[in-house]
Amino acid sequence: MSDPQQLRYTVDITSKDIDAIEAFLTTRTAEQFTAHEPGTIEHRMAGAVEWGVKDLVVDARIALEWLADPEQADLHGELDLRHDLRRAWNLLVRMTNPWRRHPGHDTARWCRVTYTDAQSEKDMKRGVERARAAREAREAASA
Repeated sequence: MSDPQQLRYTVDITSKDIDAIEAFLTTRTAEQFTAHEPGTIEHRMAGAVEWGVKDLVVDARIALEWLADPEQADLHGELDLRHDLRRAWNLLVRMTNPWRRHPGHDTARWCRVTYTDAQSEKDMKRGVERARAAREAREAASA
């Protein structure tokens, strides 16, 4: 785990994070529903965003729930569940970007995650370095 204030890895995402980002986005869609008459483009767009948020939140919550249950994690594959969580989370974060510097936006927690955990970050960086070294060796051999 990383610093509890700064979200860095998929393993750091909590149900509180999902609840908070859902509440933030739901409040914004509710504002648009109230501000615009049914049938208008703005009202329809608010509905589309609302459904998108709901779907992503369900995906994220299911992944978190199953990760907390060793039997479910084994059945569905822990890494696959972490990738599902990361995908849903990163899409929710993207949806908050227009409000990035506005009150209520949690810039420390609502950021995209790239790695599952610290070990996956090390492994990925090691793999990138090996690939770079292999490419340089091929280029040197062909020169």
